[in-house]
Amino acid sequence: MNFQGRNIHIIGICGIGMSAIAQHLKNLGAAVQGSDKATSDQMKKTLNYKGIAVFEHSQDNISSNIDFVIKSTAIQNDNVEIIKANELQIPILSRGDILTEITKQHDCVISISGAHGKTTTTTMTGQLFCELEANPSIFTGGIMKFCSSNFHSGSTDLMIVEADESDGTFIQLKSDIAVITNIEFEHAEFYKDFNHMITSCETFINNKNVKNIVLCGDDYGIKQLKVDNDKQVIKYGFNPDNDIYAKDLNYDGEYIRFTVVINQMEIQDFKLRAHGNHNVLNAICALAVGFVKYGLEDRLVESAKNMMKNFSGIARRFNIFKKNTDITVIDDYAHHPTEIKATIEAARQMTQQGQLIAVLQPHRYTRLHSLINDFTVAVDDADIAIITEVYSAGEHKIDGVSGKILCDLISKRISVNSNIHLKKCFFVKGREDLFKILDITTTAQGHYTVLFMGAGNITEYCQNYTVAS
Repeated sequence: MNFQGRNIHIIGICGIGMSAIAQHLKNLGAAVQGSDKATSDQMKKTLNYKGIAVFEHSQDNISSNIDFVIKSTAIQNDNVEIIKANELQIPILSRGDILTEITKQHDCVISISGAHGKTTTTTMTGQLFCELEANPSIFTGGIMKFCSSNFHSGSTDLMIVEADESDGTFIQLKSDIAVITNIEFEHAEFYKDFNHMITSCETFINNKNVKNIVLCGDDYGIKQLKVDNDKQVIKYGFNPDNDIYAKDLNYDGEYIRFTVVINQMEIQDFKLRAHGNHNVLNAICALAVGFVKYGLEDRLVESAKNMMKNFSGIARRFNIFKKNTDITVIDDYAHHPTEIKATIEAARQMTQQGQLIAVLQPHRYTRLHSLINDFTVAVDDADIAIITEVYSAGEHKIDGVSGKILCDLISKRISVNSNIHLKKCFFVKGREDLFKILDITTTAQGHYTVLFMGAGNITEYCQNYTVAS
C-alpha cells in the first residue's frame, strides 16, 4: 500500500500505539489527522508539533476526501466517525491492519510480544540496534527516553515493533524474527483461556515468514509452545540450559552487574542501569536478538554493554522521584499480578530498608475478575497496600468485582496468615482519600517508598502526590 499523498484520519490517535503509526505515516508523505477524547494531553502537543491535527470526536471530521480511516482497538462501531465513514463508503482499517501493511514495507521485521516486558524489551532492542548504527524504525507502547518518543524513524531495512497480543492481531504481522518474553493468561476480554493464548502464540512464531525465534526458556507458558522444525530458535534466561543466560547478579546502587554466557562462552562485566531481575531478562532478550542478527561479534558485545550501561528507561516503567528526603515515589505501569509482584520485588531490592507502601489501581473488570486470586497475593511483599477503585478502561462493571472487594480479600488474608510481609490494606475511593491515608502512614520517622502501580490514570495521582507539600 502506497501512503504518500493519501488523506488519512485516525480515530483514537493519541493512544500510545496509534500515535506512533500516525507519525510514521506522516513521515511517508501522507496527510494525517485524527481525533481522540484525550485532546489536551502531551501526545496531542507532540502530534501537533509534527503537523498532525487532533480534534474531538465528531462526524464533521469525516469528509469524502479522506482515503481511509484507521481506528484503534478501543473504538466501537457506534462511534459517530465510524458511522459517517460507513455512510460515505470510506474504507476503515484496524490498528492491526495498518501495522501489518507497515511491516510489509520493511526488509527485516523484529516483532516482540509477551504478557510482560515487551515494551521494555522492544526499547532495549531498539536502543541496542541504534548503538549498532542499524538505523531501525521502532514502534513501542511506551515513551522511550533515549529518543523521547514512542516512535523512532529509521530506514526500511529494519523495523522493531512491539507486537501487542491483546486483540490477537499480532499474528497478522510480517515478522522475520519473532520474540516472546513470556506467556500468561491475560486479556480476558479477548482470550477464552490460557490454551487460547498458547494457540495464538504458536500461530505468531510459526508464521511462514518467520525465520528465527527468540524465547525465554525459563518461562512456563513458553515451554508449552510447539515450534515448527524449520525454525531457528534461541532461548535465553537465567537457567544454564538456555543458549544465552545471565548469572552472578550483583546489585550495585542504580545498576545490576552480571555475567552473560553465550553458547558456553562467559562474557563478564555487564552493567544494567535498571532495577529488578525481570529487567535483566529483558536486556538479555535484546542481546539474544542482536546475536540472531549479527552473531557473536565484538561490536555486538560492546554495543550491548553500552546500551545496558546507558539505558535510560521508559516513561511509567519504574520511574523514580523524590518527594522529600524521607519519601521516595515510584511510578510504574504494572497491572498484571506477575508484574505487580516483580515491581514490588524491584522496589525492595532498591530500598533495602524503610517502609514500602504499594498503591494499586486495578485495571479492567475482566482482568480483576479472571485473576482475582492472583491479585489477592500480588502485594504480599509490601508493608502496606492501598487499593483504589477499578479503572474500567471503557468496560462495563461486573457484579462482585471491585477495588473494595479486592481490599477485603487481601485484609482477610492478612488476618489468617502471619507469614506474609504485608500488615495492612486500605481501600480508597479517590485521590483525596488516598492522600489522607498516605499522610497518616508516612508521619512516623524513617524512610518510605510509595509505589504507584496501574495502567489507568494512577500516574496522575502519583504526579500530584509527588509535588504536593
